[in-house]
Amino acid sequence: MTPQEQDTGQVQELLGAFYAGRIDRTAVRASVMDVILARLGCQRVSMWKFEGSAGRLNLLCFASKTVGGELDTRERRLLQSEYRDYFNALIERGTYVASDAMNDPQLAAMREPWLVPNNVRSLLDAGSCSTAAPTARSAASRPTRRATGAPATCWPCAPS
Repeated sequence: MTPQEQDTGQVQELLGAFYAGRIDRTAVRASVMDVILARLGCQRVSMWKFEGSAGRLNLLCFASKTVGGELDTRERRLLQSEYRDYFNALIERGTYVASDAMNDPQLAAMREPWLVPNNVRSLLDAGSCSTAAPTARSAASRPTRRATGAPATCWPCAPS
C-alpha cells in the first residue's frame, strides 16, 4: 500500500467515525489536519471556505493547526477586495502554488498584513467549485522549507 493510500484509508476511517457519531467535528478536523501536516511536511494547515458572491468573495478560515499544536477555531477572513490578484488566480486556476510567498507578485498585498505576521513562506492552495462558485480552499504553509510541487493528494486545509 502506498503512503497516499494509507493516508486515504486513515481519513476514511476518521470520517466514518465522525458520521457514525463516535467522534465530534473538532476531533475529526484536528485528526485530518494531523494527516495533512505529516503528508506535506509543513508547519501549519488550515481549513477555509469561500463566502459571498462573485466579485465580493471572502475566504473564511474556520480551523487551523500547527505541528504539535491544538486545533484553533478562531475565525479569520481574507477579502477579495483586498487581495484581488490572489483570489482571481485561485479562482481561475483552482490551485495556487507559491514556493516563495514573500516575493510572489500576486501575494504582494498580503505580505505585511498576513504573510509576515503568520510566518507564511510558501503556499499550496487548492480550490474546488460548485455551480461555478468557489466553495473550498486548501493550503499549507512551510515556514522552514520551500515547496517542491503539489502532493499526490490534497485535502481541505490552508495557511493561517
